[in-house]
Amino acid sequence: RPGGASQTACFSFYATKNITCGEGGALVTNDTALYETLKLLRLHGMNKSGAERTVAGYQHWDMTLMGRKYNMSNIEAAILLPQMERLERNLQRRRLLAERYREGLGSVGGVRLISATPPGAIHAHHLFPVLVEGVERDYFVSTLQERGISTMVNYRPVHLTQYFSETFGFQSGQFPIAEAIGDRVVSLPLYPRMEESEVDIVLEAIRQIMG
Repeated sequence: RPGGASQTACFSFYATKNITCGEGGALVTNDTALYETLKLLRLHGMNKSGAERTVAGYQHWDMTLMGRKYNMSNIEAAILLPQMERLERNLQRRRLLAERYREGLGSVGGVRLISATPPGAIHAHHLFPVLVEGVERDYFVSTLQERGISTMVNYRPVHLTQYFSETFGFQSGQFPIAEAIGDRVVSLPLYPRMEESEVDIVLEAIRQIMG
């Protein structure tokens, strides 16, 4: 299961994820010593939280190592936790919508599906990315946007972003497969409350764009 394949794993609760509190995430581990260290790192390296310092009367705290501000607030957790009960239902809904996309796009030339699920795996379907090959990707995105359909480019070739190219000297052509994907990939709308009729609207717009 997710988070169970290694000593440590990270989860994202960003807005597009299957459970979300808008931003942030969680780290899980089965290493007790690492767990205690992480609890310090998430809150400036302080050995007592605000609640722990005051709930039984004020107690002094200490900073035992250099940490950061990584802790989730109770308000965010309150938004997040009830979604666990809906996780499986929402996943089934995402799966249904993704299958509708696959069926509708199967006959559309110039759009390649890349969301196949390997045997024995369960696809999270938190996004529905496709590769646009029949027209220029940015034209595809802007034309859908003109029709009121919002899309995203979630996957850019990281080595060509400003920080990595300036810091490490990466140049275009060094990772051609990543660059080819980054130039063609686009994520279509997909969320649990999306109606099948809305998927059909996106599909029809794509058919018209692709001719």
